[in-house]
Amino acid sequence: LPEVPALVDVPCLSAQLDDSLLHMFRTHVARHGSVASHPPVQIEELVERPGGVLVRWCKVDDDFTPQDYRLQYRRGNSSQYEDAYIGKDTEFLVLHLDPHVDHLFRVCARGEGRTEWSPWSIPQTGYTTLAPH
Repeated sequence: LPEVPALVDVPCLSAQLDDSLLHMFRTHVARHGSVASHPPVQIEELVERPGGVLVRWCKVDDDFTPQDYRLQYRRGNSSQYEDAYIGKDTEFLVLHLDPHVDHLFRVCARGEGRTEWSPWSIPQTGYTTLAPH
């Protein structure tokens, strides 16, 4: 079996463009935003807790200085993410989760002095088997 790559090495987008389209694409991206080879933050660990999941994340881009982080989650069968946390910490305990139900978690960051959020991390699935206290 092939080796499974680290999450930070998994590409989000790939395209082969001819030179004229590539130039136009670069011009529009430079005018309206940027393209990153990977999101600047990734989920590092999901730890089962009674009635919840402790989510830990880390910065993976040395050139990125985060001002705030934003953590979202959703039930595995839902299409809508909910904000769980916005702040400076790099971990958060998401509570009030139903036991034995998959939840997807993702995180992004806002760079220092910026108003827009970074691209989302690769979503990670977590769950708890422990009933809340």
